[in-house]
Amino acid sequence: MESVTKKVISEEELKKILDSVYNYKRKLMSYLELTDGCFNNSYHLIFEDGEQVVLKVAPPKDVEVLTYEKNMMETEVQVMRMVEENTCVPVPHIIAFDCSKTIIDSPFFLMEYLEGEPFNKLYDKFSDEILLGIHKKVASYAKEIHQVKAPFFGLLNQTSCQFQTWYPCFVKLMKDLFDDLSRKDYVVPFSEDEIMNILFENQEAFMEVKEPVLLHKDIWDGNVFVREDGTISGLIDFERAIYAEPLLDLVCSMKEETVHYIRAIGLSEDFTENEKIRIAFYRFYLFFMMSIEIPYRKYSDQGFIDWIEKVMREHYQALKKL
Repeated sequence: MESVTKKVISEEELKKILDSVYNYKRKLMSYLELTDGCFNNSYHLIFEDGEQVVLKVAPPKDVEVLTYEKNMMETEVQVMRMVEENTCVPVPHIIAFDCSKTIIDSPFFLMEYLEGEPFNKLYDKFSDEILLGIHKKVASYAKEIHQVKAPFFGLLNQTSCQFQTWYPCFVKLMKDLFDDLSRKDYVVPFSEDEIMNILFENQEAFMEVKEPVLLHKDIWDGNVFVREDGTISGLIDFERAIYAEPLLDLVCSMKEETVHYIRAIGLSEDFTENEKIRIAFYRFYLFFMMSIEIPYRKYSDQGFIDWIEKVMREHYQALKKL
């Protein structure tokens, strides 16, 4: 998808990257920009010896991003290494990472190339039984990631959003979105005071969350690579990872109504009243965030924009009924 955050690198910049990583010892045969994704830009590289890797490049330094998006590439690399070292979840191996901005003017990393295609492009290739098995396997991977204990609630590489309890952390995440909104000429059908008052009135629902764990926070089917035989080759796009509660992961994966996924992730589909309240806030948070991305990323797909804004308004109405 087109977005102003996606840096297009020149052949000269690509050569600088490869020379620095491989010490002038690799010859590139071809490269192709990968068009999926909405924030960073990615390239599929093929070397003369047949090895394939993926280059991921952060946005240009002069592009304005949302508050939570700062230092996201550092988070992505840190979490991928953490998952590789502490779990059996398949993730691409990080070959090299540079955040100095001395080689090119953006952070970048090279990672292992995954076999297969994004799961969301393969629904018609598999039987219902195999599709169900893939969904359950993805949920089991999410559950395994959740076994990685966290030292705090919040963002891994932003000290201003790190807390010992969940409620003030979620308050900060919401306030950051309203701060981001204030910097753009973009209109929403609610005020910060209205939303924060509803959150304050329901703070007890958040107080019961006691233990932070690692979340991928974006395990939708487009971030799951699946081989032709139906096996999963790996999960990608960990840049939105956060220390929080598993219920947030469920909502951000848009699986909170999928019973088999809920059970496989280790939760119960019989949500308590407090869990239902948090789900309502997480749904609103997700689509409010996606709505604010519209003026920042300057999306051109009007159908996508209309869908985001419609769902955001629906979740706002649900909050008003709490």
